[in-house]
Amino acid sequence: MIFAEDQRALKDAARKFSREQLAPKYQQREREARIDRDLVREMGSLGLIGMDLPERCGGIGVDAVTTGAIIEELSYGDFNVGAVPSFNRSAALSSRRMGRSKSGPCGCRG
Repeated sequence: MIFAEDQRALKDAARKFSREQLAPKYQQREREARIDRDLVREMGSLGLIGMDLPERCGGIGVDAVTTGAIIEELSYGDFNVGAVPSFNRSAALSSRRMGRSKSGPCGCRG
């Protein structure tokens, strides 16, 4: 697949994070059965969490193909951490379905 420049930039950022931050300590996280919150915060600061949410909700509004490419890159370094962006989207959608759409600008509690 041929990616646009902005898609490649996000994919490259995810790849770099995966290789430099996730892969080296994967086995340690697996043994401890935990994901460090600082790691998740760093992913958020890089735009790697909630990227498919609209900007008004804190995302950057990318499409499903881009989101999938980012998750794939993150999963290369740690499959468990690669799932984190999906959890965020699932929580937002669940909140919307449960009638909480009036509680915030993006349809989920913040």
